[in-house]
Amino acid sequence: MKQFILLLCTAFSLQTSAQQSISWFKSYAGSIGNTPFTLLLHKAGNDYDGFVYYSKTEQPYAVSASNQQGTAITLTGAPDGSEQTEKWQLKITGTGITGSFTMNKKTTALVAKETNAVPGAFYVYTSKKERLNAADKASPTASYFESGIWFQNNQALNKLLWPGMGKKTAGQVFLENRNTFFADYREELKEVTPADYKESSYMYTRESLSKTLIRYVSANLLVFSTDNYGFFGGAHGMFGTDYQVIDKRTNTTLTLDNLISDTAALVPLLEKNFRLQQAVPANQTLMEYGLFVNTIPVNDNFLLTEKYLAFTYNPYEIAPYSGGQITIYIPVSECKDLLTEQAKGLFTKL
Repeated sequence: MKQFILLLCTAFSLQTSAQQSISWFKSYAGSIGNTPFTLLLHKAGNDYDGFVYYSKTEQPYAVSASNQQGTAITLTGAPDGSEQTEKWQLKITGTGITGSFTMNKKTTALVAKETNAVPGAFYVYTSKKERLNAADKASPTASYFESGIWFQNNQALNKLLWPGMGKKTAGQVFLENRNTFFADYREELKEVTPADYKESSYMYTRESLSKTLIRYVSANLLVFSTDNYGFFGGAHGMFGTDYQVIDKRTNTTLTLDNLISDTAALVPLLEKNFRLQQAVPANQTLMEYGLFVNTIPVNDNFLLTEKYLAFTYNPYEIAPYSGGQITIYIPVSECKDLLTEQAKGLFTKL
């Protein structure tokens, strides 16, 4: 089997050191020169997905690497709004990482220690790729990837992340979802012949990807993001990101109403910060800029850190597909008067 499927049973009897080398979640705290940073890293086979944020800004952004061999890996990524790709060349050791950080052709040494920022967190996944016509190398294919965090000895968090699973583990449900995906693929296209897909193979290609990752952690906050991508024929696939913000003090999922006393008061802050981040001139309306709306609505897809309340709008929500995914960061300092009493206790740096 080319794809390794990691299953966690209730007793976690499959947690051997060899299996932990196949997939894991690790958190690191360190510095690039004198700049402190946090790295939350997820490993699935030879691929890595992670989030980095600096202590000064606390805006997590994605870094990733594919087909890495051994303990030396090269991650790449860029902060939101930046056109400069960063390169992280890392050596993973038993207690941390060493390596270098490169941006704008400038390379700086970095070092970080492994922390236990999210105790008991395990990263599990399943992956498979299959040809529609197994005997034909030119056949269209279907591919499936699903991953997420599963907690050892913390069923409260597992229930928040994976409601409705009952006594099953995330790994078991991922396998069931994968098997259903391929059964549906074969059933949907069972009448398709090589002549049908010879000129337009992509129309019979199917892809489903879902990754639930740890995006941010602080003393009182634990934030997950789920990235989804699907292609089921047509002009292009669809993608999106959804967040879940957990209050670590109570092991509960936070809603916007838990945080903000008057959500309507966020509307002018959304426009103000969107214009700043996208450099939209004051004399240009948002629709003239390219949005569907002149007033950006408050949605419930938010990310919270010690310094920012951010809202993400997925394709077609407020802009066309070509506009991509839009995330607007509102400094907590700008909305602190709107915070509820419950929310104020979340921040250690307010």
